[in-house]
Amino acid sequence: MFRKRKRFPFKIVLGIILFSFAIISFIIGYNTYSPSQREEIPYTHKDNVEIEENQVRKQHLEEDEEDMYTQDHGAEVTYQEEGIRDSTVIKYKTLYTICESSIEEIDTPSNDMIGLTKDGLKEYLRFNSLLFDIENFSTEEVILLQNKTTVCPEHYNYYWLTEEDGHIVIYQFNERGQKILIERTSISMAMLPIVDQQKLKKGILRRTKDDVNRLLEDYSS
Repeated sequence: MFRKRKRFPFKIVLGIILFSFAIISFIIGYNTYSPSQREEIPYTHKDNVEIEENQVRKQHLEEDEEDMYTQDHGAEVTYQEEGIRDSTVIKYKTLYTICESSIEEIDTPSNDMIGLTKDGLKEYLRFNSLLFDIENFSTEEVILLQNKTTVCPEHYNYYWLTEEDGHIVIYQFNERGQKILIERTSISMAMLPIVDQQKLKKGILRRTKDDVNRLLEDYSS
């Protein structure tokens, strides 16, 4: 007698087929409706461009805030926080060596001077041919000094006795501070006391011609 062969259950086969069909449908649907990698690239590229542009702008700002800047005339100067500010007082002091007087003028810094350090200010003065030296430098006050071998305006038209070629000579300062030769005397410096010689080498100011004549009489007596 032959045994009856056992068949594979039909329900199980049907379940496997339906499950496989469901998986295949899910995969096809996912690939069809989900955004592809190619579609996402433009947005990613845009974001990268914006990041790069922000980095470039930041770099430009940092370069603008560096400690070195170039002025319109082309002279490179040093810029630091310790430099001249809008509130810094600028004093221009002129020393007149013949009358030993000094005149001070107080001013505010020009736009070209804002931010200059001491070294930067030296370069600025040199570049602009300003005959001033820096006597004092701070963020509160800057004093610029120049020496002039002449007299101050208060001594214009004064007479000046001094020594040239071993003799006394007489000059007069005009209204522009220029000295004009008035007379070369025959009075020899060698005949005078050492003290008077030293005074004449330095120069002696007299207001009027009468004052000059009285002094010459004393030297020649």
